Amino acid sequence: MNEAINGTPVAKWRNQPNHSVYDAKIQALLDDIPSNLSAESTYQEVIKVVNKVRKVVEDNPSKHLNDLVF
Repeated sequence: MNEAINGTPVAKWRNQPNHSVYDAKIQALLDDIPSNLSAESTYQEVIKVVNKVRKVVEDNPSKHLNDLVF
């Protein structure tokens, strides 16, 4: 979850003092990826999650990360 692939720059106020609710939402999306997929299929599913979340983050520049819905 904290790898560079997930790196979407945001204004400091959007993730301060923390974004624990956002982290839990991301973890839930990742946990929903079936565990029986091949490595390549799992990677593709992770990319889908990254792209989905990135779009929501970028489309809602006035919301704190904890307040985003995906």
